[in-house]
Amino acid sequence: MMTVVGLAGCTTFDNFKEAFLEKSKSKDVTIQIGIFEPMSGADRKAAEAEIAGIELANEVYPNADGKIVELLYSDNSSDISAAETAITDLISKKPDIILGSYGSVYSMVAGSYINDAQIPAIAITNSNPLVTKNYNYYFRVCYVDSNQGDLLARYVLEYKKESVAGVMLPDGDDAAMATTTAFIDRIEAETENDDAIIAYEKYKPGEKDFSEQLESIRNSGVKS
Repeated sequence: MMTVVGLAGCTTFDNFKEAFLEKSKSKDVTIQIGIFEPMSGADRKAAEAEIAGIELANEVYPNADGKIVELLYSDNSSDISAAETAITDLISKKPDIILGSYGSVYSMVAGSYINDAQIPAIAITNSNPLVTKNYNYYFRVCYVDSNQGDLLARYVLEYKKESVAGVMLPDGDDAAMATTTAFIDRIEAETENDDAIIAYEKYKPGEKDFSEQLESIRNSGVKS
């Protein structure tokens, strides 16, 4: 009986050591970066470049401040519901910082969870301002959609010297709509003409034949 109790005691201590002592030691010598990205589903291919960039940075700089940089992956599966599960699972691992996600909508799903956990997060390619709005722990390094629309309007007005313009955008695309709205607002404000947009055409995402829309824009008088 003494032998069995002794062995059981050793096993219990080993489990305790692995669960608490070694884990604590691991956190002391590593910096853990959470990777919150669509690694499967419809956005997988588009997100590959972003993930590759993170991994390249980790390869070039495997250490920081004398600590090993460790990547913790969490696949949001290109799905809003899955993104909620993925971010809670990632947060439970207590990373020091979170990167991602490709696709503003998945980052917006994660926003409140990240804020509550008070873990700094950086959206690398998100251009939707709602990703960081009201979230003190979410940061963005890319131009927002409205900035892009404003710059496009400046190009038309200042470089092309045009006073009228046209737009063509994918139907149901929130990012394209935000860019378009800023573009139109700047054109109309600078020209003081509420009718400065003389062509407004939409197309379905994935569509390959734009002949009808382009013909309409050509007939409107918009110059290339």
